[in-house]
Parts: sequence; structure tokens; C-alpha cells
Amino acid sequence: MKRNNVNKTMISNCSIGCVLLISFLILLSGQMIAQHKRGADERFKEARNLAFSGDRFAAIDSCKSILTDHPNYIDVRVFMARVMTWDKDYDESIKNLKLVLKERRKHIQAFNTIIDAYRWSGDLENALHYNDIALGYHDEYEDFYIKKAKILLKLDSPDISLVMIKRLLDLYPASVEGNRMKRSLAGVAIFNKISLRYRIDMFPDTAPWHLSYLQYSRKLKFGTIIARLNYANRFKKNGLQLETDGYIKFRRGTYTYLNLGVSDASIFPRFRFGIEPYQKLPLSFEISLGLRYLKFSSTDVWIYTGSLGKYIGNFWISYRFYFTPKTERTKFSSVLYLRRYFFDADNYMTLRLGAGIVSYTALEDEQFSGLSSKGAALEYQFGIAPLTYIQGQLIYSNFEYFKGKFRDSYGIQLGIERWF
Repeated sequence: MKRNNVNKTMISNCSIGCVLLISFLILLSGQMIAQHKRGADERFKEARNLAFSGDRFAAIDSCKSILTDHPNYIDVRVFMARVMTWDKDYDESIKNLKLVLKERRKHIQAFNTIIDAYRWSGDLENALHYNDIALGYHDEYEDFYIKKAKILLKLDSPDISLVMIKRLLDLYPASVEGNRMKRSLAGVAIFNKISLRYRIDMFPDTAPWHLSYLQYSRKLKFGTIIARLNYANRFKKNGLQLETDGYIKFRRGTYTYLNLGVSDASIFPRFRFGIEPYQKLPLSFEISLGLRYLKFSSTDVWIYTGSLGKYIGNFWISYRFYFTPKTERTKFSSVLYLRRYFFDADNYMTLRLGAGIVSYTALEDEQFSGLSSKGAALEYQFGIAPLTYIQGQLIYSNFEYFKGKFRDSYGIQLGIERWF
């Protein structure tokens, strides 16, 4: 009987000891896990400091090291993907963000980052796709409305972009970015524009040339149509020319420039025609290839042209060539454009550099020679009132007006345009 009591006591003590041991191990394990997690958090803090101080390569390496130990640390993976977009490693960033969204399909920052990764890489279709999914989950999130409005603006849909901003302002009337974009889009969503411009070209030994025009533009569903009346005074002769331009959209990212002009004055071509398709490419590139035809009283001129342009942040860089086959000689000319946008697409400054044939718009029919020319121009356009802009150019050129004879010219152009 006594022995049984001893056994019971031993079993009881053993049970208590086991319970205490298990409790101690659980507590120790919890402390070790917490300690391990705190270590990951501290390493993550260091990675963020590296990224914000400019050492992005080290920050990405640090994030990868953390993810090796903690593959499910979502915030680290999203932050690493964001840093990758800063370094323009868009493919790797998107790969990591898709992993996150597979596990956390509503993760706000993952959506924010993947939209930017696609947008900055030039893949606007996928950017819009993920933006729509994000809004389906988070229709109260301000950034997703602004991002979608910007993407639609890039996709030549200013009217739908304005709708998105109005929806945002219904939710957040005081949104600073929303109100700024509303003011900017107000002009884009208006469909009529009238412009008046005047240009004078001055020479050391001859009378100046004068050119002015009145232009009306109308946005339609299929594109923009422009009607223009040109008046010129050159070589002590006056003349008028009627022109129409069209920018016709065929599908998203593809449009064609068309031009027709007629005149009975010798200082203009009798008839002119132009056509040039444009195609938007990935990575914010755009390419075009077309031709111009000029009918003078004594000759016909064919000019082949094309361009390659790219948007880089607030800058637009473009190269254009003109190729003019002639009986006597074949001429080639190049023009380089560098444009800096300021507040929006209607406020900018452009530097233009060119070399090659003489501008065909500045010669009367018997003097179209296609001889050498070089020059530069500085152009600006800025808003002076809501929907009202002023435009100006300073122009210099040196050209061969007869074989072996050169002269300088200096030009000034001023203009004003109004949307309504």
C-alpha cells in the first residue's frame, strides 16, 4: 500500500515536471521566434535605409537575404520590388509582385507597385488591367483613381481620364492631385481650338519674309481635324494657301497624319499632299514613316520622311529625316528635337537642331533647289490664362540659296491659341 503511494507520488511529480518542461520549451521557442522575427525587422530597417540613401544594389541584396530566411515576409518582397522599379528592373519586380498577389490578392502596396512597374516600362495595357483589379478591391483608395487617370491620358482617352478624376473628387473633394489633374484635363477634354500665329524671317541684304496663319482644330471620335489659312509675303509677292490636316486614329497606339493644301500663288506649292502613319511601341517609343508631295508650276517634288521618338520622364526626344530624290542630286536632311514638358502637355520648351535641305515651305517654285542648310530654333508654349496659351520661337538658319552662295536668316514667331 505504501509502495503504491510512492509510485503515485513519483508519477505525479513526473507529470508536473513534463508539463513544466513542455511549457518552458514552448516559452523558449516563442522567445526564439520573436527574437528571430525582430532580427528580420531590424535587417529590413537597414535595407530601407540603404535604399533611401541611394545604395539600391545593397538594399536589394539585403532584401533577398531576408527572404532566404523568411520567404513569407511579404512587406520585404514588396519593398524589394519597388526598389527594382527605381533601377528599371521591371521584369524582376513584376515577377516578385505576382508572387505576392498570388498569396495576398488584395495587397494594396503590391498593386500600387505593379501598376507603376507596368506603367513605367511602357506596358500601359497591363498597367490598366491591374489598376482595374485594384479598384475592384479598393474603390476608396485615392492613388488608384489618379494612376488610372494618368494611364488613360497616355492611352489618348482624356475624356475617360476626366471621368475617373471626377469620381475621385466625389469621394475626396479636397484631393490636391485630383483637383490639379481636373484643371489640366479640362482643356484636353474640350474639343475646339483656334490659333493665330505670325512669323518674320530677316536677312542681311533682302526684304524680310512674312508668314501668318489662322487655324481651327476640332477633336472628333476618330481623331483631330485642322483647317488653316496661310498668308505669306515673300520676294515682294503676296499669296494665300488653304490647308487641312488630320490626325486619324485607327486603333489604340496607331494613328495617321494627313495633309492637303492648295494655292494659286507662286510663293506656295500649287498643290501639296502628305501622309504619315505613326505607331507607338513599348518602352514609350514612337515610330513613323511617310511622304510629302509638292506640285509647283515647273516641277514636282517627292519627299520621304520618318521619325523615331521616345518619352523619358518629362522629356520627349525625337529624330526626323527627310529624303528628297532629285534628277541632279539626292538630298538627305536630319532634325533633332528635345522637348521639356513642365506642368502638362500644353506647357513646354523645345530645342530643334537641323541640317540638310532648305525648308520647302520657304521657297517659291522656281527656287526649289534642295541645297544645303543648317539651323536651330528654340520654341516655347505656356498658359497665360485657363485654356489660353502663348507660343513663340527664335529661329536661326544658314542656307545655300544658290549653288555656292549662302546667307543667314533670323526668325521670330509669336502666337496665341484658345481652347473652347
